[in-house]
Amino acid sequence: MDATLTIIEPFVGQMGGSISALRAIMAECGWVDDHAIDTVAEQFNLSRAEVKGIVSFYSDFRVEPPPARLIQVCQAEACQARGAQRLITALELEAGITLDARDPTGTLELKSVHCLGLCAHGPAAWEGNALYVGLSDTDAGALISGTCEGYSILDVGKLDVEPPEWLADQERLIFERMGNADPLDLEAYCEAGGFQYADLPSETILREIRESGLRGRGGAGFPASIKWDTVAAEPSQTKYLVCNADEGDSGTFADRLIMEQDPYLLLEGMALAARAVGASQGYIYLRSEYPRAALILREAISRWRARPELSQTLSI
Repeated sequence: MDATLTIIEPFVGQMGGSISALRAIMAECGWVDDHAIDTVAEQFNLSRAEVKGIVSFYSDFRVEPPPARLIQVCQAEACQARGAQRLITALELEAGITLDARDPTGTLELKSVHCLGLCAHGPAAWEGNALYVGLSDTDAGALISGTCEGYSILDVGKLDVEPPEWLADQERLIFERMGNADPLDLEAYCEAGGFQYADLPSETILREIRESGLRGRGGAGFPASIKWDTVAAEPSQTKYLVCNADEGDSGTFADRLIMEQDPYLLLEGMALAARAVGASQGYIYLRSEYPRAALILREAISRWRARPELSQTLSI
């Protein structure tokens, strides 16, 4: 079988599987060549232009062979506030190239990225499977030489942060379980009160949301009840629930913590929302800079699916 076909075979037939297939090609080959574009187009019944559109839209897809070393430096606001620009200047001097450029030998490239979700540990950088946190301009030489100490994707999310005094004394609400429980222990989550409202009638959930005054956490603070009531009132038998976990605003990394440390809280919220509005199919849109969150979410969803009394009304 063609090597590209072997890579993408697990995703053929999946709804939206073309993006997963392209990401698998990136993970295996480091770039998406013309043959891969043609193969994905054929297998997913897409035009070549549609596949090229996907590849050109996402900045982490490449259409040329990658360098031997690719160092990505976070330029989001939190890292900038802690000295990212000084680090970038030092890296440029050390490597003899500018940001978003490759050295003359083609072996090293410095690339800007927004945001790695490591806002509490900035400035941060990413190379291969290693994440580098708490950097300063004095670390530039070690980063370029490859001797800087980094963390694996799975370990970096476990790093402690010293909270300021005003934060240490605050009562936790959404983050109550984080750091105090196994994020993948579904039984413990249920014993702590999780999923106890799984059978509530739709109108009861909608009324609670309405009376609570719950608002979205974006800048507009839009009332959640208006959205939920509107969708619930639609007569269509087919409704979809989308969880936007992209966190497009740089520095907004709270959702990453929920997904990595209390994923069932997210799944329960989706299940309640779906029950309230009559949705049966759910999607979680997760940014590629959060690979640890993706690993934990996949495992949490798998364990949740194994409990039909909790998951039978919503497919994610």
